Amino acid sequence: MRFVEALPLLLLVACSKKEPPPPERTAPWPATQSSTRQEVAAQRVKYVVDTNGEARLSLKAKEATPKGRLRVARGELDVDLADLSRSRGTVSMDVASIVMDASEEDGSEQLSQKARNWLDVGSSRPEAERERLRWASFEITSIEELSSDTPSMGKRVHIEPPDAGADAGDAAVVSEEGRAITLKARGRLTLHGFRVECEIPLRAVFFWDKPTETDASPKRMTLETRRPFRVALRAHDITARNAAGTPLAEDAKLIGVRVGREARVELSLSAHLAGK
Repeated sequence: MRFVEALPLLLLVACSKKEPPPPERTAPWPATQSSTRQEVAAQRVKYVVDTNGEARLSLKAKEATPKGRLRVARGELDVDLADLSRSRGTVSMDVASIVMDASEEDGSEQLSQKARNWLDVGSSRPEAERERLRWASFEITSIEELSSDTPSMGKRVHIEPPDAGADAGDAAVVSEEGRAITLKARGRLTLHGFRVECEIPLRAVFFWDKPTETDASPKRMTLETRRPFRVALRAHDITARNAAGTPLAEDAKLIGVRVGREARVELSLSAHLAGK
């Protein structure tokens, strides 16, 4: 048989052979993603919210704009220093600590007492109910729109020097390093026993004792709203009540006229490293 005539037969035989099995992977094995996750998780640190936090309230209506503030805070923040988007926590404000600004008609104390009644923590409520309803809590479920992923990469903050005549302790504050980061916190706001989804635009500032220590855990942090967030009274069943918690239909007519249907809220909080 000539070679040219035999060529098609040889090709047919060659094509009918089975493909060899693929080579098996041997060591070194590729690294898994879980090891990276564990390294990130190991950089979580806890911060305790200081009690002197403040929430400023403004309730704009047609004829008036009542204003006040909540003066007692609590909570914990679980901050991931390697990836701030993985941070979580809860911040609470004591609505029973509310202080209202005086108006032309009423003084601060009278308006503050009315506000506590509306918030269902009036003086004639059972103590167990007052305790159950006194804390407005925001549970952080996600962090978005970070300007930097880690505190050490934040924008450096100018720290004002102490006034003339300050003691050595005040002068030491100047050596602090501060880094600012903007973000949006999403979560659930629980007020008066009602829970609603909420998002808050924040500015966080992290502080170290010295500029050379930014690889360590910040010793403290502050949180402030970049703009007010809104809380609808109706969503939390906030309405006119007396000291015993009984709704007052006549006074409820003030909503929208003398009292806003929603509160615009601004937060100013600080927190310190747990155990410090």
